[in-house]
Amino acid sequence: MNTIYGIWIVSCIGTALLSGYIWKKKLNREFPIFFAFVVVESLFDVLNMVVSVLDKGLYYYSYWTSVAATTCLGFMVLQEIFRHIFRPYESLRTFGSTLFRWSTLVLLMVGVIMALSSSPSTGSPFTNYIYTVDRSVQLMQCGLVLFMYLFARQLGLTEGHRVFGITIGFGIRAAVQLISVTIYSQFPSPLIGRVLGIAGMSLSLFAVVVWMIYMYRPEPERRRASVLEQTESLNYALAAATNGDGGAAFLPSVVDTVERVLNKRAVSISSEFKPRG
Repeated sequence: MNTIYGIWIVSCIGTALLSGYIWKKKLNREFPIFFAFVVVESLFDVLNMVVSVLDKGLYYYSYWTSVAATTCLGFMVLQEIFRHIFRPYESLRTFGSTLFRWSTLVLLMVGVIMALSSSPSTGSPFTNYIYTVDRSVQLMQCGLVLFMYLFARQLGLTEGHRVFGITIGFGIRAAVQLISVTIYSQFPSPLIGRVLGIAGMSLSLFAVVVWMIYMYRPEPERRRASVLEQTESLNYALAAATNGDGGAAFLPSVVDTVERVLNKRAVSISSEFKPRG
């Protein structure tokens, strides 16, 4: 228990320092929801730690309230990250927001089905629902990390951008929580629970360190290189499609224009490898 409380105290100090630094550097204007997430988590960490010592029964309600609040803010941070990713491309941002809403609905449905099939015992239907939504948001955070690694360079982002660091931090936390839940469901015991708890808190603290490093480092300019030509073409294609005569022709127009972009790119690549005589 002393180890857990020690890590807990260090984590409280770390999140407090991070929120103070973000405020001092005025980065809260660029990432207001992420800043709110860090502040709320810092306050709940202190509250939960005090309540856990004074009243174990009250700690149950305090803990699940903090989970509900941080889960909602974590989901909003996902939306904020998406806006930053597609900020230079208005039409891609609109299209990405639509995909984000649909993927959210699908993941929530998957989470509800998983909750109904596994029936986790957390005390009440309300806490079960919070638990399900929390796992669904964590799954989305892991997916966002994968998305960033696959498409960040095509969108002009590098590993040095703050939005990349925020994504990595959330991905670390989400992956640890999902793995811990899976392991504990297979090997439920007080010892396993204690070890997983220490590991989860330690890696959450590591995520705070990652965020601090990214907030401290100067951010490079967003690239506008030739690698973005295909992205810009798709952006123009979506703009043309959305400004057409009607919504019914939207998807066919997008498909046609994207196909033309890809065909043009394929011709360009094949010409580069054409033997010259």
